[in-house]
Amino acid sequence: MGYNPSFLLGMVDYLNRTNSIPNLNFAFLTCSVLLFLVGVAATKGRPFALAILIFFIFCFLGLAIGSNVFSDINHKNYPPPSPNQDYVKVCFDKEHSAYELAQFLGHPPEVSAQWQFFDAFFVGFQRLGYFPCEKNNLEDCLKGDLVVLINPHQDFTINEKELLREYVNQGGRLLVLDSIRNSNSSSNEILAQFGLRVIPILQQQENISPGLFALTIEGGYPVEVQDGLVHFAISSYGQGCVGVFVDSVEFSEGVLGTMYLAATEEQLKAFKLQFEVVDLVLWEEKEIIK
Repeated sequence: MGYNPSFLLGMVDYLNRTNSIPNLNFAFLTCSVLLFLVGVAATKGRPFALAILIFFIFCFLGLAIGSNVFSDINHKNYPPPSPNQDYVKVCFDKEHSAYELAQFLGHPPEVSAQWQFFDAFFVGFQRLGYFPCEKNNLEDCLKGDLVVLINPHQDFTINEKELLREYVNQGGRLLVLDSIRNSNSSSNEILAQFGLRVIPILQQQENISPGLFALTIEGGYPVEVQDGLVHFAISSYGQGCVGVFVDSVEFSEGVLGTMYLAATEEQLKAFKLQFEVVDLVLWEEKEIIK
């Protein structure tokens, strides 16, 4: 995305630092008050001009000594952050995915197109302490800890399938977000080798209009099931894990809102769902797949 993760994470860590010595601010305040009283006492009974001169001498001496002392204390207790290389890198594949980031438009997206934009979802990874980035091809994505495909619609080559299979087998993580809106979905091209499959079915529930199709997941371990449809499933493969979520709209700006406004209660629930999905794929699949 054009910025250095080590710099950003280090800057956040530096800005969030706290005093390493308890009650340090109170100690400095006490010293300041005592020095002020000493200055007042030193000018007592002296001519006004001489008193002003002595007072200013105390001020300049205090400033000169204090700035050096405090600078030394700050340097020893709050050194500049060292480069942070230990971060989780989340790579969004642009080559096969169908999504947009509104920050490149220069203006908010139209309401009717908000389901195509995933800015809040993208930035949400930073709230988890991860570093999200976009990559122009799948091979570059495989250098990260988690690969994210959103509404994949481009065919995968045999070599790409093999690279992705080997990536997951060696401990990589893959998250696929798909949607019934994605009429040219290519998700199954890569999911099949991990024992997963996305299939459309006709909804028959009484509270849903007849004739509407929805996606469900076949294979893997079902994590979220609603009205008999599997919305989220995960599958372990080798040392890695693959997660599939078949309602990508839930993570679009149409649901999460923009990243510039405070989230509503409903949007916070959607963010919580994002965090749970990501954490399960990254860390906890072994705990629930037994």
